[in-house]
Amino acid sequence: MSQTLKNYLIIFCGPSGVGKTTIANMVANELTKSRPTIHVQTDIIRRMIVNPTHERSESRFVYSVLYYITKRLLPQGYNVILDGTFLKENYRRRAIIVAKYYKVNYLVVALKADLLTLIERNKNRQPEEQVPENTIASFWSRFQTPLNGIIIDTGLHSPKECMEIILNKLKFT
Repeated sequence: MSQTLKNYLIIFCGPSGVGKTTIANMVANELTKSRPTIHVQTDIIRRMIVNPTHERSESRFVYSVLYYITKRLLPQGYNVILDGTFLKENYRRRAIIVAKYYKVNYLVVALKADLLTLIERNKNRQPEEQVPENTIASFWSRFQTPLNGIIIDTGLHSPKECMEIILNKLKFT
């Protein structure tokens, strides 16, 4: 990637266990070679809350912090990678509005996998990072497929292949 490229906002979305953080880290490491890149995770923001409840009001707060950070970084020329479930289109739309406001290229990356794969991956997480199975099932069934962007099945592609698909897409965005 060349230094003349504008910065990007990349929005990773999908249910828990689909590989968002793994793939977003890989993409961030590649993009950092040409421009400073910050990977902002809703999970990290939520871990800063004492006794998180995962209620709607808390989720709204977590996403408002995520958008605030994004608004601070984009005008400074950073690539920003957002990593969260973004279950609803309106959460993604809000991030896209921020990208358009700052005239930054953006890409929505929706990752998907079958429910059994998500549950199995969750079992392999560190205990403090595991998500209750009923929450995974709920997120999986409620996830609204994006109206724009790319959709990648992480059950069919390795993390490296997913990264390459995303980087290729960015070249033509």
